[in-house]
Amino acid sequence: MPNFPRELAIEKNRTLLLEPSILLLCFSEKINRERLTATLKKLNLEVVDNPGVTHAKGPLINNTNTRIWVRTVDGSAVTADQYGALAKLSSLQWIGPAYQVPGTRQSDIVCVLPHALIVEFRAGVPSVEMGAGLQEVAQRSAMLNGRHYFEVSNPMQQNALVLKDVLLKQFGDQVAA
Repeated sequence: MPNFPRELAIEKNRTLLLEPSILLLCFSEKINRERLTATLKKLNLEVVDNPGVTHAKGPLINNTNTRIWVRTVDGSAVTADQYGALAKLSSLQWIGPAYQVPGTRQSDIVCVLPHALIVEFRAGVPSVEMGAGLQEVAQRSAMLNGRHYFEVSNPMQQNALVLKDVLLKQFGDQVAA
């Protein structure tokens, strides 16, 4: 597994907790669900519609033609071998970590998108050249009240969760959050 943080601060005194048995797969094109299910079975993984619970009692997670939630069949953490095999799937763009929202129903699972990074620059700093691997999407930035939306060029090699910490160390005096 990549170095997804075990905890992510989302608000003052509130964190998300990594759910290591669940991942979100994002493909660049519509996938054949039967073929994916057969591949996952060989890896001791399965497609799920509600990754937080076995018998859905709350809101269901919405799989789409290109985004599919998967989990280990036995509830154990996804192994490096399983992750590596998933990373080789045809048309896979990225693999996202699943996080549990503490203090909520077990079905409240979210994915922090590993290909997107929102940056707020300190007052007086209009923008910073963030370097290779990040590309600002002006249309999305325009809707973020002064924040800037960047996409990671290859989230399978270096995801936004890792890049965030790198950027804070490198540009900490220019970046507000």
